[in-house]
Amino acid sequence: MTKSARTSEPQWARLAEDANYGVRRGAWYRVAELTPSDAVVDVNRKPVALPRGSVKLRTAPPKAWSIVPRPRDARRLPETWADKYAVCPSCRNRAALAAYALRQKCYDDGVMSHDIPLIIAPLVPVVALVVFRVNAAMVFLSLCLGGFFLQYWVSVVDYPINVGGRPLNSWPSFIPVTFELTILVAALSAVFGVLALNGLPMPYHPVFNVERFELASRNRFFLCIEATDATFDLDGTRKFFEELGCQGIYEVDF
Repeated sequence: MTKSARTSEPQWARLAEDANYGVRRGAWYRVAELTPSDAVVDVNRKPVALPRGSVKLRTAPPKAWSIVPRPRDARRLPETWADKYAVCPSCRNRAALAAYALRQKCYDDGVMSHDIPLIIAPLVPVVALVVFRVNAAMVFLSLCLGGFFLQYWVSVVDYPINVGGRPLNSWPSFIPVTFELTILVAALSAVFGVLALNGLPMPYHPVFNVERFELASRNRFFLCIEATDATFDLDGTRKFFEELGCQGIYEVDF
């Protein structure tokens, strides 16, 4: 016999995995009943049971959009939405992600969310992050071993010298150089890696042609948005910044 209980406080549930249970992925539903194995949610006044381990629960009503990776079995989503889209916290309407926006308007019920939360972790693969960490560890390990075996080759193979009967492979004396070489290469990799990833040095940039940009080094803050995204909307971006009260919006030819 399975015990169940009506929720004493209002709760909301959201599917947290890429699976088809008859509910909209990324949408929050009112929880009608909780059991040890299921969470029964109200979907258009019909109870739908979801596996307890496949949902995310919360006690406060959702106020922010959900970012959802494109489902594997998606059939009605436009191809222009790419690999992610947003789900409204109020009406559960789906919409394309607004380019370069921290908030997005639902054109179905007019509700404006405060921001777009980063809640896509349960559905996003972490293979790239794991591979990066493994590759970084392998590089540093190779540097350590490279520094050690360089000294071993010089002292034991290429130019061995008998100093007071000391063993040729005196590995404790190799540790300081191995350590220093690892730190040196790690520091240089960090510095040049940051420069390369940020496209630096850049002695010239087209935004320098904007007359007011000289105030960036004084008392102004400038935000540069490059129109390289396929979903970039010039009019929508301009309207968004006008609503924020920007003192100036400029189009720069790259």
